[in-house]
Amino acid sequence: MPTLSDAPRLDEIKHKYSSVLGDVFHAMDRTKVPVKHEAKKVFFVALREAYLMWNESKIDKLERNMKAAGMTEEKIKKERYHSPALYHHCVDRYVPRSKELYIRVRAVYAVMGHLKESKT
Repeated sequence: MPTLSDAPRLDEIKHKYSSVLGDVFHAMDRTKVPVKHEAKKVFFVALREAYLMWNESKIDKLERNMKAAGMTEEKIKKERYHSPALYHHCVDRYVPRSKELYIRVRAVYAVMGHLKESKT
């Protein structure tokens, strides 16, 4: 059975366009995490950030406007983490090319895949 350490080398991964690979929501939804797991929120935020890249110029503009409206840097970070709906409505996102997507998603699993729930 293949494991995370059996990953292909990066030079073996080819960029390949395919219009029928499934959508990002269902790709993220394949991973099942127990409801009460302490790292569930962090894991899915990290996975969302790995699958979807933000338009950085629009992020900068939105955050400048938030600061101009009186929000602190810390409050802006909390807003993006806990309730990102404003970001979703104001900033477009895209899925990176296959090699970059692989690296980003694999990093999430490499860092967080071993975490066990402390209560069980």
